[in-house]
Amino acid sequence: MEFSIRSIQRERTQYVKLKKDYYKWSFELETKASKNFQKQLRGTHPSEFLLSEFLFRNRKEMRENLSKGKLEVTLVVPNNNFSNKIYRPLIERFFSRITPKDHLSLDLEYKLSLKKKRVQQILGIKVNKNGEITFLD
Repeated sequence: MEFSIRSIQRERTQYVKLKKDYYKWSFELETKASKNFQKQLRGTHPSEFLLSEFLFRNRKEMRENLSKGKLEVTLVVPNNNFSNKIYRPLIERFFSRITPKDHLSLDLEYKLSLKKKRVQQILGIKVNKNGEITFLD
């Protein structure tokens, strides 16, 4: 089982009407809406919430594949300051850096890290220092 995540975002909904029947997406309004949504999530960033929800909803299948050693979840991020700023908290909580399969790629690739506490909580596993996995429920 392999998942490759290219982006994590809510539906873009914050637009400004510039003239009749012409709207432009607003970074400022989207940021404000995201901050409000984050308050509703008790401080959890919307992207972290969506990733957590995705992992939790696919938890059963992921655990089955994990028990067979066939689980690979990667996050592919363009190598630029904007993407690094957006995805840095997710990477720190969920992923570890890997070498891309395509060495000519300008993207950065990260693998879901089973050693991260947040990942273990969501998947309901415990990983010891030797990398052995215990399923908690």
